[in-house]
Amino acid sequence: KAREPEEMAEMLAAYAEAGRFGKAVECQKKALADPEFAKLYGGLGRDRLKRYEAKKPYREGRGDL
Repeated sequence: KAREPEEMAEMLAAYAEAGRFGKAVECQKKALADPEFAKLYGGLGRDRLKRYEAKKPYREGRGDL
């Protein structure tokens, strides 16, 4: 079973925070390939993917800090 979106987001944010951007990018792309995920969370997922590709962690409520 696929992980719940919130659980997946937390895991990917943790990868990025630990400097594992490649893994965060890989997993975010897999999530976005799921049509249901993309429909519900595509905008947020693409935004986070851009951050991870730029080697920036996602920090909720902190913008580009």
